[in-house]
Amino acid sequence: MTTKKTKKKAEGLTPEELLTQTLKDNKTDHYNFHNTTYYEISQGSLLLDLHVGKITPGVIRHVGVSRGGKTSQMLEDLKQFLKAMPDGRGFWVLAEGRLSEKIKKRSGLKFVYNPEDWVDGSVFVLESNVYELVFDTIRKLLGNNPFNKKYFFVIDSTNGLKSKADLEKGSSEATKVAGGAVMTSDFLSRVTLAMTKFGHILGVIGQVRAKPKINQYEKQDPSLSNATGGNALDHYPNIFLQYEPKYKSDIIGDVSDPLGHWAKVVVIKTDNEKTTVVKYPIKYDQDGKGGSVWREYEIADLMLQWGMLTKAGAWLKMCSNLTKELREEGFIDKEDEEFSIQGMDKLREWLEQNGELTDYMFNKFEKLLS
Repeated sequence: MTTKKTKKKAEGLTPEELLTQTLKDNKTDHYNFHNTTYYEISQGSLLLDLHVGKITPGVIRHVGVSRGGKTSQMLEDLKQFLKAMPDGRGFWVLAEGRLSEKIKKRSGLKFVYNPEDWVDGSVFVLESNVYELVFDTIRKLLGNNPFNKKYFFVIDSTNGLKSKADLEKGSSEATKVAGGAVMTSDFLSRVTLAMTKFGHILGVIGQVRAKPKINQYEKQDPSLSNATGGNALDHYPNIFLQYEPKYKSDIIGDVSDPLGHWAKVVVIKTDNEKTTVVKYPIKYDQDGKGGSVWREYEIADLMLQWGMLTKAGAWLKMCSNLTKELREEGFIDKEDEEFSIQGMDKLREWLEQNGELTDYMFNKFEKLLS
């Protein structure tokens, strides 16, 4: 109840004083008195960084058909996060049982299943598809963080999550229609602001739904894509990538024994408001290197496009400025007046055999492209 005395006092306050007092009285209901943690992390691909943008705190979403590359790219994102964050930790929700030993080995990440083994730089795997447990655990980690850890949560995938009530029902009993979408929407509305404010990331992996259009005059679906999970999962992500099917024309190398393929993603949503299609090369069997992005392929192509290399028959000659730069950095023998190599395959092989050189050129192009 507002008394005359209280009303008179309120009328005597300036707008900023009144607002300050209101925020102080309700400090548990807002984040205005907390510092914002902001950073940008590479997606591990120069082409993705250029056309999509780098990862920032908040929600990212990868959807698509099976074996399209969405899980591998999420692992790449997670590894880039842990490399950049000394106090960072990964948290992988395994709701569908598809985190094979081969995938884990290829990622180069350390996965643990015992909470006591979960340390900075590692990834804890929660083997559960129960909505309530998954969402409550994430909320507790966000809400009780006295050591100021930075988390990268991954839900793989939202399609595998079920409410506890639905899991306990018999096969003949109906489950709640769109119950998962409702719970996901409620969860995201509760945590997205806190994640963005305090520097955490939530990666959501999902499937696409087949939705044939029979009547050309039917009302259009307002969703941004054909991904499952409801409109809330379209709305909240900072980055939303939809991975397209892989065809023979996308294969790199021999079709019968491919070296990799061109992953094709439709950029549904990003901070720079671009909607486009991006293709980037991925390589198979990169054990320990993390994810699947074929960085050497990207770098070799960009060196040619930027005039750092010139073709002379089957040979590639490096420009004098870059030769001098790499000689000074110790990547080329000092006695070499000019550097040449026979063909793109040999160039990629040279980069693959020199990890520090690959990192150097990646950082160089990252600065040039920015």
